[in-house]
Amino acid sequence: VNQLPIISISNQTICVSQSATLTANGASTYSWSTNSTANPIIVSPNTTSVYTVTGSHLGCSAIKAVTITVNDGPIVSFNSNKVSGCAPLCVQFSDLTVVSSATITNWNWTFNNGITSTLQNPLNCFNKDGTYNVGLTVTTSNGCISTYSVPNMIIVHPTPNAEFSSDL
Repeated sequence: VNQLPIISISNQTICVSQSATLTANGASTYSWSTNSTANPIIVSPNTTSVYTVTGSHLGCSAIKAVTITVNDGPIVSFNSNKVSGCAPLCVQFSDLTVVSSATITNWNWTFNNGITSTLQNPLNCFNKDGTYNVGLTVTTSNGCISTYSVPNMIIVHPTPNAEFSSDL
């Protein structure tokens, strides 16, 4: 008489658009609810999902279920109080990110002028004329990260030089 295999597999938590590698142990062959017989398998669910695996060894089989919890990532968005002007142009940025199942733990702004900020709503001054991209990467308490970038968001015009002449 052969003993039933003891299948072990761990639940996992991922963020939307990530994948999880599921590895079962305790048997010699495996059959997953995805119709795969490979071990491990890679899954990319969009919502929290349960997968089952049947493990077989010496003619005996056992079934084990695993839950992959899928956390929503932040939906990153922002705006600014100005998008163009003459140098130096100081712009107040406002984070408009929406999170559904976590809190924001980190903001990482890039301004394409060598300056970065980790403030939620930073003020950045653009001292040279040019066109600047602005990006924001947000990290949540469940480890999900999303980035939003706006190319050519800020346009800084050269400071005009006033010249006067007199025909006296």
